[in-house]
Amino acid sequence: MIVIGWLLSCCYLYTDMPVTTAGGLNVWTSLFEGKFTLFYNTTYQGVPNTGLARSITGGAYDFLMYAIFAIYNFPTWIWEKITGLSFISFIVTKVYVKGIAWVFSGISACLVYKIALESGAEKKNAIWAPFFFLTSGLFWCAQVTIVGYDVISTAFGLLGVYGYLKKNKVCFYIGFAVGIATKMFVLWLFIPLLLLREKKIYKIIGKMFLVLLPIIIPKLYFSVGAKYAAAGEPITKKVNAVIAHSNVIDEALFPAEDIATYTFVSMPNLPLVFVGMFAIWVLCYLSKREWTAYEVVYLCTLVMAYFTLTVKMHPYWCILLAPYIALLMAMNAEKIKANLFIEFLISVGYVVNKAILYYWCFGLLQIHRMIMPTHQFSFEDGVDYGKYGLERLVYMLSEKIGISEIHIAYIFSALFVTAMVMFLVVNRPKKDVMAGEVVIEKEEKQWYYLRLIFSVFVGILPMIGLAEYMLPVNWGA
Repeated sequence: MIVIGWLLSCCYLYTDMPVTTAGGLNVWTSLFEGKFTLFYNTTYQGVPNTGLARSITGGAYDFLMYAIFAIYNFPTWIWEKITGLSFISFIVTKVYVKGIAWVFSGISACLVYKIALESGAEKKNAIWAPFFFLTSGLFWCAQVTIVGYDVISTAFGLLGVYGYLKKNKVCFYIGFAVGIATKMFVLWLFIPLLLLREKKIYKIIGKMFLVLLPIIIPKLYFSVGAKYAAAGEPITKKVNAVIAHSNVIDEALFPAEDIATYTFVSMPNLPLVFVGMFAIWVLCYLSKREWTAYEVVYLCTLVMAYFTLTVKMHPYWCILLAPYIALLMAMNAEKIKANLFIEFLISVGYVVNKAILYYWCFGLLQIHRMIMPTHQFSFEDGVDYGKYGLERLVYMLSEKIGISEIHIAYIFSALFVTAMVMFLVVNRPKKDVMAGEVVIEKEEKQWYYLRLIFSVFVGILPMIGLAEYMLPVNWGA
């Protein structure tokens, strides 16, 4: 099934991947040109009629993200220097650059297995954890249909959790330091785990500063490049990646007005994500006992679930939650039937909601980017080709049943919220919660196969757009 997922992912391309890859290539360009301090002012020339139709200068992330992309794509940079061609011009090279997401997906799966073992699960149960992770609708949404690179941060976050359970401080701090530098949202996991074991305020502040060093040091270094840029050369990108990406962070954490449409649970004038996180932090700080491994995994699931529910959630961010759901499913063998059913509902609610609201991530546009510039779809004037996909079918359904498209999205939002709450209730820590063996009996098999079928359905969502395009039907503007 994983091979099927990889093959499907080779057919799609989301814009963020080539743009961030270009940033990684700029690392080598600025380094070998002797202008490393000017990395955030180094330009990668775009290719007309592709996902890089404009020049890409600098980047919107902290430097460590681009360093990881640079290491993986060093062969790509060499190939470009030899051929004088761009990776974005060929399907094979685009498949290669997307491979970074699959490398870290594999690393994440291995860490999920190790965490399950470290938590006390028997091998026959622990092996289910990476399986549930790699076959979940959330994983296929993020890593097959979109192929996002938030899995890099997810992998290092899992490394930090593994280090916490092993009581390996080096693993704990390095894992979270790199994870936070590649996606700040992993900070939500680090803070409560730190507060569980550290009670002295000055040590808490010192260790927080320690894990933020991979962000702070590059910012200070590259600020020199901005200050001493060549006279008359415009500085086109902020050096501080958080500031350059601040609109995304601001909208995510403080969803209001129209932005609240993309949030599962929100309130005007009250950032709910902080309400819950503050409560969790206080609880962890006041706790004086050593938590069990299951409780720690449950805490991580609770934190990422609450984050998912209360921020403006981009569809590929669900990869931050997926491994912890899989861990609880494998570790709570007694509730396997309920978990298979509820996890299926979680995936359905989340993916359908996002496929409607973020239709450009799930439609024909994903295939369009992959085959450009060699091949092009020809669209009629006035037809939004981004809407070829599930969203178009939902739009047609809404006209038939009299329920607006946005309200249909809200129905699936309600399903996701309900299922997520039920999952947390069913898997709450209790005595002997890890007893038993994960066995898929005849009664559970319907939900077992349904979740697998739905995951494949998620993987072929852009193909629905291709079918709509090829059918002789007037889909309207």
